[in-house]
Amino acid sequence: MKHYVVGFFFGPNHEDVLLIRKNRPEWQAGLLNGVGGHIEDKEIPVEAMTREFKEEAGLDIPEHRWTRVAILERKNVFELSVFWAWGSQEEMKSAKSMTDEKVEMVQTGDLRTRGVVSNLSWLIPLCLEEGLSLPVRIRYTDESGPPG
Repeated sequence: MKHYVVGFFFGPNHEDVLLIRKNRPEWQAGLLNGVGGHIEDKEIPVEAMTREFKEEAGLDIPEHRWTRVAILERKNVFELSVFWAWGSQEEMKSAKSMTDEKVEMVQTGDLRTRGVVSNLSWLIPLCLEEGLSLPVRIRYTDESGPPG
C-alpha cells in the first residue's frame, strides 16, 4: 500500500490557492495539482505535508497550520491524506518552485479553465466547506479513483 499527501495553501480571502504544474506521473503531466508526494518511513501524514511543501514550494508551513480534510483510499493500493492551510498574501507571493515543477498561484474561480487534475473540482471546495466532521474518508471500490 502506498501512502501520499497533497496540500492546498490558500490566501487570506480563500480566493487564491497555490498549485503545482506537474511533470509526473504521466497521467498528471501538464496539469495543476496540489503540492505533495510520498509519506516517508516513520513519518506521519502532517509531517510529510510540511516537508513536501517546503521541498516543492519553498514555504515552511508549520504542522499546526495544516488541517487534514480528507483521506482518499483504494484498499491495498493507496491512501492519500488531503490537507489545507491558509496564510498571508506575502506568504503566497514568497512561494517559489524548488523543483522542475512550477508552483503557481491560481484563483479558485479559474480552476476549470487552467487544466487541473480532475478531482480538484471537488477537493478544493471540500477544503473550504464549513461544518464537516473532518477528515472525510472516501473509499474507491473500483478502478474509478486516481491511480495508486
